Amino acid sequence: LSTTPGIVGIGASAGGLEALRTLVAHLPVQSTLAYVVAQHLSPTHQSMLVPLLARETRLQVQEVRDGERPRANVVYITPAGWNIALRDHTLHLTAANAPGTPKPSVDQFFASLAEDLGEAALAVVLSGTGSDGARGMRAIRAAGGSTFAQDESSAKYNGMPRAAVESGCVDYVLPPDAIARQLETVARLAPASDRDLGDDAGADLLERIFKLVHGQTGIDFHHYKETTVGRRIRRRMAATACGTEQAYLALLSQQPDEVQRLSREILISVTSFFRESAAFDALRLVVDEIVRGKPDNDDIRVWIAGCATGEEAYSVAMLFMEAIKRDQRRLRLQVFATDIDAAALAKARRGVFPREELVSVPEDHGRGYFTRSGDFVQVTKSLREAVLFSAHDLLRDPPFLRLDLLTCRNVLI
Repeated sequence: LSTTPGIVGIGASAGGLEALRTLVAHLPVQSTLAYVVAQHLSPTHQSMLVPLLARETRLQVQEVRDGERPRANVVYITPAGWNIALRDHTLHLTAANAPGTPKPSVDQFFASLAEDLGEAALAVVLSGTGSDGARGMRAIRAAGGSTFAQDESSAKYNGMPRAAVESGCVDYVLPPDAIARQLETVARLAPASDRDLGDDAGADLLERIFKLVHGQTGIDFHHYKETTVGRRIRRRMAATACGTEQAYLALLSQQPDEVQRLSREILISVTSFFRESAAFDALRLVVDEIVRGKPDNDDIRVWIAGCATGEEAYSVAMLFMEAIKRDQRRLRLQVFATDIDAAALAKARRGVFPREELVSVPEDHGRGYFTRSGDFVQVTKSLREAVLFSAHDLLRDPPFLRLDLLTCRNVLI
């Protein structure tokens, strides 16, 4: 076995014990993977998770020690009252002091896996209340890793799995026993086609795939970076258990639904509210200048190209609405938010997001633009009416005119 195992991050909360028991009971005794559990626990109570899970498996089950390098075929349990992160393939514990937040933070743990492991990251969300883990799933997906969520019918509490699935970033929705069996398969198949697709055979393969996708979706991926496209094709190969590119091409030819899935995979519709706060701090100065320079009863026209699931469009709209209100101006705001991903646009129009996604929305002005419904939030009518979402292909469709601001951040990614 490899001395540097793959690492599976497992997040759970209320009702997670039953799911964890089932999961570990079906893990293979010999594999290439280590498993790290981050389950929400009360910091004032001694966790019995180690002995309880040890009864279910022949794998070693132990509590995480700070600075430990994970070993294959070991299940590691994060101690109560601590957050966990992976850096340089080493597990690090930090005291979880933030009041009112889940402990340990599954989002933080998954984000560290994404940064440290990239495409090799594997993340699982099991039963639990709340939406912790959904933002972390986005980070895993953006890095090219693979994501799993417990299906709602088998989850004692479906809040966390549902929020993960609602993020649009879950590859597999399965009961815990099926997740256990699928993990090793995905880990084994992920690097199976790691060769460069830039040789003659690979170029021919890409061309045939591009034609299939373009014929069915109308989207032309010829101008996308080949290395990125290659990684996304390998993800779908792993998900469909295709061992060769030729087998995957045959599958695409036979299953139109897989063409749609590959298209969404390449588009990488992953974003967040107020992503990279420094960029929005700089943008706020530009927004203030635009608002101050407009005569009353004038229009402000903004185009968000490549809006994905809408978080950036709503964030920019909030900046303008706050500036207009602060300066007591009479101005009409219209934000045009466009993308070629129909599924992402549908989610953007709904304006419903896991509550945990508001963590990056500034307290001083953003929270008044959402209403809470259980573990989710919905954008208010005033914010929703300021943003017009529509399908638009930058390569074919004419641009919007008379603009005061154009943002292309997601396109450039």
